[in-house]
Amino acid sequence: MKKWVVKKPSAEVIKALTADGIAPIAAEVFAANGITDTESAKEFFGNGKLSDPFLIYDMEAAVTAINEIVFENGDRVCVYGDYDCDGVCAAVLLYTFLESNGADVTFHINSREEGFGLNSDVIKKLFDDGVRLIITVDNGISAVPEAELIKSLGMSLIITDHHEPGETLPEAIAIVDPHRAENESPFREYCGCGVALMLAAALMGDTEAALEQYADIAALATVADMVKLTGENRTIVNHGLHYYEHTENLGLKELVKVSGITPPITATHFGFYLGPRINAAGRIAHADTAFSLLTCEDAETVGKAAKDLSELNARRKQIEADLLSSIKEAIAADPTPLYKRILVLRVRDGNHGVIGLAAGRILETAGKPVFLMTDDEGGMLRGSVRSLPGFSVVDALTSASEYLTKFGGHALAGGFSLKSENFEKFAEAIENYAVECNFNDENPVYAVKILTAADITLDNAKEISALEPFGQGFEKPLFILSGAGLTNLTKTEKNVRVTVNIENKSVSFNVYKTPPENFTFTVGDRIDVLTYFGIRQYEGREYINFDVVEIRLSGISQVKIANGINAYEAFRRGEYPDRETISRVIPSREDFALVYRQLQNLRDCKCIFAKTLIERNHAVINSFKLWLILDIFEEAGLTKNSYFDGTVTLIKNPKKASLEETATMKLLLKLLHIV
Repeated sequence: MKKWVVKKPSAEVIKALTADGIAPIAAEVFAANGITDTESAKEFFGNGKLSDPFLIYDMEAAVTAINEIVFENGDRVCVYGDYDCDGVCAAVLLYTFLESNGADVTFHINSREEGFGLNSDVIKKLFDDGVRLIITVDNGISAVPEAELIKSLGMSLIITDHHEPGETLPEAIAIVDPHRAENESPFREYCGCGVALMLAAALMGDTEAALEQYADIAALATVADMVKLTGENRTIVNHGLHYYEHTENLGLKELVKVSGITPPITATHFGFYLGPRINAAGRIAHADTAFSLLTCEDAETVGKAAKDLSELNARRKQIEADLLSSIKEAIAADPTPLYKRILVLRVRDGNHGVIGLAAGRILETAGKPVFLMTDDEGGMLRGSVRSLPGFSVVDALTSASEYLTKFGGHALAGGFSLKSENFEKFAEAIENYAVECNFNDENPVYAVKILTAADITLDNAKEISALEPFGQGFEKPLFILSGAGLTNLTKTEKNVRVTVNIENKSVSFNVYKTPPENFTFTVGDRIDVLTYFGIRQYEGREYINFDVVEIRLSGISQVKIANGINAYEAFRRGEYPDRETISRVIPSREDFALVYRQLQNLRDCKCIFAKTLIERNHAVINSFKLWLILDIFEEAGLTKNSYFDGTVTLIKNPKKASLEETATMKLLLKLLHIV
């Protein structure tokens, strides 16, 4: 269970912000995000302009070299990009700029088989093809041996990147990376395409012209790469959104069309519709398809490329769904990994292009860091990890490095490889690291405030929507409707329409994330609703919109439920509690009867969720005991449970069985020294 936490920003800060003309609801959002005064707000949101690109270290050297080698000498140049959305967009931006200015330019984007960054075999081929200058975009900062090869061949290298530099830098004419220690730029958080935009602006000598011409591509990359949406990144995205409706890029227009997007374009469209289609090419085919879409000026070719990307994205979704299904089947056969502090999983025949996405999905469901591996060539495993704040991916991988052949990443995500024979030792090392660092898998969700009836106005909804774009570093704000009385609900094929009463004010909204057949709340319940709050436009009119994230029964103790679940997982790890605790969690006949009766009442639901049972019974049966009851039911053949997604299926016409003879009940009695 995710813990909901209300941030409760300082009243004095909110008062100071409102005194400067900021609407109260917006001031609360600012304060909840650590923006405590108008100067901080201006810095956070930027001034709508890009800073001087020449303040980025080595930018002048890069511009001088490009002008000399490319535009004066006419030597052939290759723009060398990465296969994700950021890398593709960066390559498109710089390639388009150079080509439009008469350069003899080509490009290369690696396949996944060629790996990330500069590749020695590709470098040699580029040399044979007459390339004399390589400009990297979104990669290159760690390419030390490849840089030596480029120099030995008599070629030149310019690196533009946004990843953190290591201790040793490659040898190059220029290394344009805002994260270099020597950098004096006031902003450092660009994505790879953002750095390419700054290079183009420096070459043009006009940041405004660069924004007008390339902000559409750079905005897409900025959102898709999930860099912090603050300062100049907000400037890029805001300009990109402004220019998107009038973009001259045929590929972008067609991609919007095939994605089924209805203007106005928002940052959400970048992150959930357009970005995934660009990424799909590099994940399961080749990113050249995406590059072709964004650079081609032939309508027929563009139309085919956009259609191909949508089909690839659909295939990617299916591959991901199949992979998740395989993982669920493996966990159902052996749920032991779920009870560990960290989830370390191995799945056979997984697609390397979607394994990181699958790890992210599992994290969302399991609520704990996920190390997911699949088979690679030569008896190797290749893995991706997705984590939560408080558990550093880099530190964890470093702690288990003796079992790894390769690893890298940052605080919350990374990749690694290891020999298949070392899987068990690696999993044990990761679990030991979690114990040593005292990792707490509590994963709170932060809300700005509990909305009162007075807060729920069209003006306030407009103020919230006016703060867009939302993204990394400035998330879409969440709010809570607390103790809302459920007065009416209507179930349709796709959603549930709910009406609640808050301080005698009637509020209605749709619930989309729970299928109607799984909606177990009833009229008369008091519920808490975690929701986004803003504006919805329909047929030229504006309406208050609630986008519901989760609904709970009011009055439950989040801490008590979380503690019970943690105790249950420890029990399943063999970390047994004392006799007094065991005496409290051994189910009685009355407990069994109560829970089974509720399961029968819910049998018409497509899925029964343990969450529902926990919330309905939390006052008399804690979450530890409830999961023990469900385990005993499953062992007796009464239910089929999934601890992974918290679902319970009631078995029809079960065979008669003794609950006392189940393995879990025997263990509990043994621990109590009754048997």
